[in-house]
Amino acid sequence: MGEVMHPSGRVARALIVMRTEVMQALADASTLVEDTGRFSMRNFIKEGRAALGLSLQEAADRAGITKSHMWELEQGRAVNPTVWTVYGLSQAFGIPFTRMAAGALNDTEDKSTMTPANCTKVEK
Repeated sequence: MGEVMHPSGRVARALIVMRTEVMQALADASTLVEDTGRFSMRNFIKEGRAALGLSLQEAADRAGITKSHMWELEQGRAVNPTVWTVYGLSQAFGIPFTRMAAGALNDTEDKSTMTPANCTKVEK
């Protein structure tokens, strides 16, 4: 018979396999999203709240984050959200995870590419 593995070892191995599968599924799914450069998590949040008629608190509750963090994300003051936050936002607003993740990346890139030379005009 095969080697008997301790339960914690089986769990650790299963988590590694699951993480690998999730990463591959995300990579595969991202190829299906067209023109991801136009997505913005800030806009998804603003438009989603407006379309659903949600207050900041209601949207935050749906996403599993605090009201203040929801406001910071909507205003573009918080960048680089966790995967769980992006997932919660995608569930709260009914937006596919890959689109919300692309929007989060775009919002992060916008912040990181700002220089004194191109900061004279701020787009909202």
